[in-house]
Amino acid sequence: MGVDAGGTRAVAVVVDEGGRELGRGRAAGAVATVTSVTPAVDAVAAAVREALAEAGVEAPVGHLWAGLAGAGRELVRAGAEADLAALGLAERVRVGTDVEAAFESAFGEGPGILLIAGTGSIALCRSASGETFRTGGWGARLGDEGGGYWIGMHALGAVARAEDGRAQDTALRDALTRRLGLTDRAELIDWVDRATKAEVAGLAPTVLEAAAAGDPVAASIATDAAAALRTHVVALLERLERAGVEPDAMRLALWGGLIETGGPLRPTLDRLLAPLGLTVHAAPVDPPLGAARLAMRLTG
Repeated sequence: MGVDAGGTRAVAVVVDEGGRELGRGRAAGAVATVTSVTPAVDAVAAAVREALAEAGVEAPVGHLWAGLAGAGRELVRAGAEADLAALGLAERVRVGTDVEAAFESAFGEGPGILLIAGTGSIALCRSASGETFRTGGWGARLGDEGGGYWIGMHALGAVARAEDGRAQDTALRDALTRRLGLTDRAELIDWVDRATKAEVAGLAPTVLEAAAAGDPVAASIATDAAAALRTHVVALLERLERAGVEPDAMRLALWGGLIETGGPLRPTLDRLLAPLGLTVHAAPVDPPLGAARLAMRLTG
């Protein structure tokens, strides 16, 4: 069993011993934090149970590998692993990050660069010699530039400034209040105070629709988001060069609702990345299946 659980959704897939997919389940996502891993564990469990039901398989399965957003910190990883093991879903449980699951899907044990932009943003690379480097993944308060939460907050800030007359007016004023069902723009303050990361990130499609329709403020946010994502890749290439690795030998995979094939930021990001000369990984990235492959390697 493999699971990919991010801030927006959790997806689980169960495979047989040959790696053939038997069933897939989905649930609302959650980020594991040092404060509580419970929401993320609950999301994983819900997705796993749906996948098992679709496959006609009863728990426990042999191995479960779950990639969780926020599990890059050892305290969080260990806590989530212990709680998942206690549920009896698998005989052996391992928790890693959602980034590891996506990287496995794209590149297996080989080299490459993976850029992810969903609720947050992060990039990971591995050289042919096995060295790994990471940029981003600092969370909403310190980073996640170019991700859905970042886009949502920048749009809300633009609306507040436009409301005051401190900045250019924008179609986002009406678009976001309609999207949230608010009758008074001042209600945005209460909404933001209550909103989860996923809810704020959920505003990104509305912002990017306004950008595509020609609103200059929304378009500026979209361009800035793509430019911020490009800096993740540039920083990794610079680190590879310092390590003596030829960057043009690396493949680049793009994952996450904002930048995967058909994603709203993909055309702008493709244009900004083109001068870097990287070969873009064309095959679809399937993080839960990558997690299942990691589960198949578990022994003992």
